[in-house]
Amino acid sequence: MKELIIYPTKDAMVSSNNKNQNYGKDHNFFIGISKGKSVYNTYLQFELPSLKSHNKVEKIELNIYIMKNENKEVTKKYKVIRLIDSFDENKITYQNELLQSDPHEAYFEIKDELDKYIKIDVTKLYKASINKNEFIMEIKPLQDSEKDCVVGFYSKDSNEIKFYPYIRMTFSAEDKNLADMKADNEIITKYFNLGSKMYYKKDYKKAMEYYIQLLKVFDREAKISPVLLYRSCICYIELGMYVHAYKLSNEALRIYENLPELYYVRGLLNIKQCELLKAKTMFETYLKLQKKSPKLYQRIGSSDYLANYYLGEIHYETESYEKSFEYYIKSVKINPRFKKAYSKIVEILLLEDRDIGYIEELLLRLKMYETKENVICDLVEVLIDIKKYVEAGELLRKINQKNKKAMYLEGVLLMRIKKYEDAINKFNSIDNLENIENAGFDKILCYLYLNQIDKAKEVLYKISFNYTKKSLVYRLLVYSVFDKNTKITNKILIELEKKSNGYEEEIYNLLDKILATAGSEIFDDCLYLTEFIDNDEVLLRLGKLFYKHKLYLIALSEFVRSIKEYNHIDKEGLYIMKKCLIKLETN
Repeated sequence: MKELIIYPTKDAMVSSNNKNQNYGKDHNFFIGISKGKSVYNTYLQFELPSLKSHNKVEKIELNIYIMKNENKEVTKKYKVIRLIDSFDENKITYQNELLQSDPHEAYFEIKDELDKYIKIDVTKLYKASINKNEFIMEIKPLQDSEKDCVVGFYSKDSNEIKFYPYIRMTFSAEDKNLADMKADNEIITKYFNLGSKMYYKKDYKKAMEYYIQLLKVFDREAKISPVLLYRSCICYIELGMYVHAYKLSNEALRIYENLPELYYVRGLLNIKQCELLKAKTMFETYLKLQKKSPKLYQRIGSSDYLANYYLGEIHYETESYEKSFEYYIKSVKINPRFKKAYSKIVEILLLEDRDIGYIEELLLRLKMYETKENVICDLVEVLIDIKKYVEAGELLRKINQKNKKAMYLEGVLLMRIKKYEDAINKFNSIDNLENIENAGFDKILCYLYLNQIDKAKEVLYKISFNYTKKSLVYRLLVYSVFDKNTKITNKILIELEKKSNGYEEEIYNLLDKILATAGSEIFDDCLYLTEFIDNDEVLLRLGKLFYKHKLYLIALSEFVRSIKEYNHIDKEGLYIMKKCLIKLETN
């Protein structure tokens, strides 16, 4: 007998009390009837694996963790309905819940259960359906239920995996030896490959849906196990689920005590939480262990150039510039194309009052693979990014005017110093594919800053035909902020919702660019884009954005607002708040 634990790919709740409200991202859901009138129904969708012909499903059991049960003295009755139609967890409401269902239903009761999983046998719903791969269900109260029969349970968006809803799938095989093992290996390989595909796409939430299932049947001897643990930890960190990353890395270190990548994970986790001394120890340990097991390190996939870069960042934060410079140099020697480290190298040399000629010669030595003109372009890009516009302009005059990248950078520089018409003329002269799309997006902003909205739309139509997240977010900017067209804005939002791993990051990237290139009044108008971000990190992220641009007083006020309005601040936010106060006191 074999078991699989399967977590939902979608879940959502609807409420008759708020018929047009969507609750797809809530951490907990309710089912039942409140005060005799408010009805709460919940929807769950699971993707089931395709089993081999010799496998026979014995039982399908739905498990939900009850976290609220106020009316414990009453036996509350519910039913589970198997649905034919899928649903959109970010759009479904009580008003639009028109989903076709199977005629089969399962029933269950809850009395005084609390802080525990309840098990619901839905085997007959599975066996009665033709579709064996998608299990979509609705949970709702029976019509003759008592008046206050509401219970609450955790959704898949809760902060703790141990509380997620899940299906336990129990199946047997006729051949209990070779065929059974082969079936298991095929399922494991399939889930690992699907998770890896999402991981490389940076869709970390989707990747974890597959990895979590593999962790439930973890085998320390399997070849994929070290990679699985490493990538799962990275996914948690990228999703901001630091507690999960910490717990999983602890478990992993008990199994693979000398696996270098796990120390890299802990260092990255410490960096995210601004625990710099701990991070320093972890990255140094990683680099020592990595030298002893380079083959394993290459197979799993973390990179020592990043460990050196983060060690450089740690020393830079403590103003140990000589030491940080050494680590940044090590980083680019390992990966000569790593731009972030070059930016910090240039910043440190400028702090030491090194002239541009010296910096240029150093970069030429480090970037032996590139031509002199390309290296100068890279240096110009760094200088523009750190707002050294005069120095960037002087270097650009040393480059052949026909150099394609230099032409684009000249347009970027003109845009930064707010010469928008000159920037547009320069962008119009660009005809190479490598820079033409970026020039197009920059032209849109320049036209908007000049209040030439129709011209901005003309450029937008030429470059947004493929509906990438970036092009859709630029469309959102044009039609929601400048054109104020609600109808088109809603259509754009529908397209954005179809993107699997969200579009919030593209909005922050756009606001970052606008803050660097536009006046304060225009930027204030563009902050309207944050209305389309539905989470409690908006003010926190804005605070970090303002800090990046050295607007310390505004950054501090956004952090304070985040605490007051959302009761939300993270360790990095607290660390930056402290730095803002120090900067404001010393200036």
